[in-house]
Amino acid sequence: MEIYEKGLTKKKKLFLLLAGCILIILISQFNIMKLDNLNILNDEFGYWNNALTLKGFNWSELGARTPHYGIGYSLILYLISFIPCNPSIWYKIAIGLNSVFLVFSFLGIYKIGKLIFKKLSDFSLIILAFILTTLPQNICYAQYTWVECLLFLLYIYATYFLLKYHYEKRVLYVFIYLLLLSFLFLVHARNIFVFLFGGFILVVDALIEKRIKNGVLYFTFVIISFFAVKGLEQWQLQILHEGQKVMNVISLDGGTFSYYFSLLLSDPKLFIISLIGKIDYLLLISGFTALFPYFLYIKKVIKSKNIFSLKYWWILGVPILMIILTTFRTVDWLNRKDSIVYTRYFDYSLAPLLLIGLGEVIGKEKKNFRFIVISSFFYFFTVSYVVSKIYIAHSFFNVVCSPVFGFLYQQFYGQNYLALVCEGIGFVFLIFYAISIWGKRNKILQQIIWISISIFSLLFSYFLISNLTLEREAVENEVNSIYQKVEELEFSSIGIYSENSDGYVRNAKFIQFREPELKFKVYDSLSKEESPEAWLISGIDKEELMKKKWFKKEYELVEENSLGSLYVLKDGLEK
Repeated sequence: MEIYEKGLTKKKKLFLLLAGCILIILISQFNIMKLDNLNILNDEFGYWNNALTLKGFNWSELGARTPHYGIGYSLILYLISFIPCNPSIWYKIAIGLNSVFLVFSFLGIYKIGKLIFKKLSDFSLIILAFILTTLPQNICYAQYTWVECLLFLLYIYATYFLLKYHYEKRVLYVFIYLLLLSFLFLVHARNIFVFLFGGFILVVDALIEKRIKNGVLYFTFVIISFFAVKGLEQWQLQILHEGQKVMNVISLDGGTFSYYFSLLLSDPKLFIISLIGKIDYLLLISGFTALFPYFLYIKKVIKSKNIFSLKYWWILGVPILMIILTTFRTVDWLNRKDSIVYTRYFDYSLAPLLLIGLGEVIGKEKKNFRFIVISSFFYFFTVSYVVSKIYIAHSFFNVVCSPVFGFLYQQFYGQNYLALVCEGIGFVFLIFYAISIWGKRNKILQQIIWISISIFSLLFSYFLISNLTLEREAVENEVNSIYQKVEELEFSSIGIYSENSDGYVRNAKFIQFREPELKFKVYDSLSKEESPEAWLISGIDKEELMKKKWFKKEYELVEENSLGSLYVLKDGLEK
């Protein structure tokens, strides 16, 4: 890989970009034929609930037991729902759209690289953009109908237009940037901090440059956008969901916020340990380059004695902001194994930061390798400790919330084994960098090194998705056993009862998506005064249920799985 070559011919560059787009589609869609129903509850159901309620379906009973999710992504699903086909095809189309988001993100990262690195070759930038787009977590998120790939796309182009403004000072770019930030906020409530921070640095930049009118204009636009998004949220709750009280997915309500804050104050060590887990992930996923841009910024500040930089504050500030938010949100990391390395909330904000880190390392002198080695010390010193905390945490490891560590946890089970593998991957990165930097005059060697990293990332993604797909199919097969009976008996409504107050009512939500017109009603108790055509019941022993004489007399078990049981009126079966 010629780091400072003048550039590829236009045809070669277009060929490489097209090849990258095709490979991204192939790796993110290789198993799309197996994806035709919801898998992640409540996230996926929440977004489809918004969309199909907007279209006129009544999912209020299950919707009332689903956390509140932003309307932004649901508007896209709403448009998809007008395509005349069944919900399984809608789901595939939405999954396919994730690949489109990734393809445009790949092109956006390449364009950002062209703005930041004036001397780095097109080949180098295309390879870097491809690696950053096909990181395992991005491919993992593309397998579900939720917001992660859309957030990745919006953040990439918000960064691109902010940089365009930074270099060219055209006000048009500011408003495109602010519109993208507003939609980012509309898509998911956790982005409120990114939205406000993005507006803040724009106003600061305008004031520093003594463009007071521009600063007032930007501030006004941010305020109007904020209240517009909050207004749409209230409309969603009051009109779309008939004012029903629903949970906020990032738990920013007063009560939950107070809980995490009190936990933080009572034992600050929990926060520090959680933060170490996030930093270790950041170092691992970047090959120890993620901290290098911060070093460059500090060096720039010392040299220029100017602390403010629109480019650096945005690219360096947003990941810090989101990592701190995620760390605060997972301060009770002992409650779930993946919490200490929970990464989903901030993954979308890393690509520009990693682009600078990797670009500086492969494009500069050998002295940069020394910083990489120093950065790796923290990782090698702490990763075994983080792994040990994963194993003492309770409950399970939710792989989709930390795909990289999750896959390693599944494949290399055992605390010492997993720690050794994590350290081994780190040493491989150091060897690759050493060969790349000391042999940077060898074009073939450079190409082999960076293409090898790409292949490793793609293989990691392939095996990660294959494992997750097997888990999906297991759940799907269970749900199908009950769904087929529901489809066969053609109910107009089904009652739901859960002895353990299962707010997720999993069977019902899977079936609701496949049968959007089917009506469910959730009951607080089993009573002979209520006689729905069928019951979906979970959390109660079958023998205990049969002790209710009226129930035994009127209803018959027709199907069951690990999620619950389907009981049907005997009169209905006779008909």
